[in-house]
Amino acid sequence: MIKYHILIVIAVILSTCGQIFLKIGVKKNKYKHYIYLYLNVHTITGYIFLFSATLFSLYSLRILPVKVLAFILPLSFIFVMLFSKIFLKESISKLHIIGTILIGIGILVFNY
Repeated sequence: MIKYHILIVIAVILSTCGQIFLKIGVKKNKYKHYIYLYLNVHTITGYIFLFSATLFSLYSLRILPVKVLAFILPLSFIFVMLFSKIFLKESISKLHIIGTILIGIGILVFNY
């Protein structure tokens, strides 16, 4: 049972990394044609991470109750904010912090 919990946490981290890679792919695109948004290394890597996260989530969903996944999956919103601050040097506003706190409260309320 614990391996499925680990898989879903890995899925959250993969999803977060995938979103960061997609953002990097869009920012590094220097071409005018939109097809290059989809055909650069960062974007393709982002899609691979997101696809892997989906597979891990579906595999975990076979065993874990939905309540557990509803508790763990929203953590990706918090991780994306932190990773974007660390790796993309994006600023975190007061609204981001308030939103993150509300997500945390929602997770706690939903599970208790």
